[in-house]
Amino acid sequence: MDSEFKLYLCNIRNQYFMLKFMTRIITLMLMLLFAALSTVMNADDKGSGNTDDKTAQRIPFYQIGKDLIKDKPRMPARYADIECYYCDGFIYISFDEPEGNASMTIEDVATAEKGIYTFSTLSPYTINIGEVKGTFRLEISTSEGHTYVGYLTE
Repeated sequence: MDSEFKLYLCNIRNQYFMLKFMTRIITLMLMLLFAALSTVMNADDKGSGNTDDKTAQRIPFYQIGKDLIKDKPRMPARYADIECYYCDGFIYISFDEPEGNASMTIEDVATAEKGIYTFSTLSPYTINIGEVKGTFRLEISTSEGHTYVGYLTE
């Protein structure tokens, strides 16, 4: 009977380790499933800020040359490869082709008040500027030496 008892203990120990192993496998599978689902749910459409196209105001940007007057776009006017929208007090920016770090100056044309924001062009960027009253001049300078200008009006 002593050998049967040892066999019984051995089976219980094996069942315990098997249960522990299965619990770890199930936990790992759930973690992988959660990571995959959160990646899919967080997918963004190039930084348009998940805005409703009916309420979002698109801000076109023009690339300007170093030898041109700052406020005058290059002729013929060429749209930059920047997606930029204003919606509910936020500006959403994304670059089609990353250009390193960038600095954005937002200037109220009427009062000449300025705000400067720095960000990386590798991923979409959001700026909270609040309600827009009047016209704002937006200028983006990138570390690759490009300068872009756009205007936001109420």
